[in-house]
Amino acid sequence: MRKILILFALCLRLHANGQDELVSVLGKQFSAFEMNSVNAGHVNMSDENYQFVALVFVCNHCPMAKLYWDRINEAYKTYLPQHALVVAVNPMDSLVYKEESANEMKKRVKASHVQVPYVQDGSQFIAASLKVPHTPYVVVFARDQEQWKVVYEGGFDDNGANPKLATPYLTNALNELIEGKPLTMTQTPSFGCRVYYRESNGK
Repeated sequence: MRKILILFALCLRLHANGQDELVSVLGKQFSAFEMNSVNAGHVNMSDENYQFVALVFVCNHCPMAKLYWDRINEAYKTYLPQHALVVAVNPMDSLVYKEESANEMKKRVKASHVQVPYVQDGSQFIAASLKVPHTPYVVVFARDQEQWKVVYEGGFDDNGANPKLATPYLTNALNELIEGKPLTMTQTPSFGCRVYYRESNGK
């Protein structure tokens, strides 16, 4: 319990240091992002098998992000047969954080038995385009002809420490999308470790 309280306090402090200035990309359209994972090769959003794509922004060093690997893996396995792709994306600057290098990401894959594609956003282009504020953070796209429209942004769920007590934001959103229903929630609260962008990305 003490460990959980310390973690929660740390994340609240990080959240207070500028992370509440969120910029929404909800409803905006994007071309398919080109992504190469450290464990599953090239990831092609344009694959005709996918109608929905969820990018879950995580990293190696963030205490909150570390809590979500099992949940991310489970979502990947659950929704892949339903034409919805879940991808883990690391937006952290590996020049600043040595633990975010491709080699360290591969170690995380092995240590956490990661099956979901784990992508290094080395240029921070994807994260900067989507205004990702921190990890963990989720952006969900729906195919819109040749483009991809952002239909959900925010938290994976609302309880990092105890998934059994969490409201499963991402799971709910994907289920509604697959069933052709309007989303009950398109934006949800989230907090975690701030993503610091290089000056070249305009952050």
